[in-house]
Amino acid sequence: MKNSNSYLPLIYLGILLLFHAAQSENPDSTETGNSKIHVYPYLFYTPETHLAFGAAAISYFRTSADTLVKPSKLTLSGYYSTRRQYYVVLRPEFYLMQNTYRIYLDANFGNFYDKFWGIGNTTPDIETVDYTRMAYGFQLNSQTRLYGNIKGGAIFELSKSVIKDKKENPYLLAGNIPGTEGGMNSGLGAAFSYDSRDNIFYPGRGGFLELQAVFFEEMFGGDFNFQRYLANYRHFTTLATNHILAFQFYGNFTSGMIPFYELPGLGGQNTMRGYFLGRYRDKQYLMAQAEYRTIVWWRLGLVGFAGVGDVTNSLSNLRLPDLKYSVGIGIRFVLDVREKLNVRMDIGFGKESAGLYFAIEEAF
Repeated sequence: MKNSNSYLPLIYLGILLLFHAAQSENPDSTETGNSKIHVYPYLFYTPETHLAFGAAAISYFRTSADTLVKPSKLTLSGYYSTRRQYYVVLRPEFYLMQNTYRIYLDANFGNFYDKFWGIGNTTPDIETVDYTRMAYGFQLNSQTRLYGNIKGGAIFELSKSVIKDKKENPYLLAGNIPGTEGGMNSGLGAAFSYDSRDNIFYPGRGGFLELQAVFFEEMFGGDFNFQRYLANYRHFTTLATNHILAFQFYGNFTSGMIPFYELPGLGGQNTMRGYFLGRYRDKQYLMAQAEYRTIVWWRLGLVGFAGVGDVTNSLSNLRLPDLKYSVGIGIRFVLDVREKLNVRMDIGFGKESAGLYFAIEEAF
């Protein structure tokens, strides 16, 4: 995303929304019994979408009067652009029976412009990276307590992609990369997690570790046979009152015949901010980032973040001099003081790229 000026309207709107929220003790929210709902609109412009508008909402509640029970939540967001693109994401996460069970669903549906620069960590910038794709899918992750803060369970994932128009993308027109005609993915797997965070929205102490292994097979109804292994570790330390240092280490490792759009991609609004999600793709992806978080006045906060990471076809080929970097700053506004729920606006910078992100909850 070299043309960062395309995101100036979003910066402007984000600042307006933050100041509008600051005028109210309980901005854009309604409380219903034990639950709360926050809703906000957003507007942005990129060369791919042109003008787009949408909205996001989060509802959260506890399934017990016990304050030690983690809050369950449901987030919904979507946008529609003047180029008739749309994308909708639904993410409910429930903690049940005194935190004994955790059930998480990530569902999405969209028709949008995407980009593909080829495979590898040295792919060049070319002008014909665009293509259009329609996709839908979900991942259901259900876990139960095994011992203490350790949970384990099963994952079911199903998704389908249709490559509607390859445009002039040379890698897709060549047709020698899996997934250039789209296809169905269906997988089963297992997940284990350890969670000692003192707060799921804005942790100040503790950590979170999740390990996943998902196996996609034709016997499950898919078109491809491949495997994906995830490792996601986060740690949080309070340095002083309202001063928090957060770390994340993330790995996404795949093998088999993987459709190109399922290859681990570097970038996005949560990891390696500053790069278009998928600017670099390959079978293995390693990333580490740190973030300093503080409240500067009333409900307004600031963050600074930095990260390093890269993709590679084999971990043995990972080279420190080749690692990509990401740095940036962000503004926070506390929507809910008790639950420590924030809305965020981040601007990240990578190597010859930049990105702006506006969302509810922290990046990690």
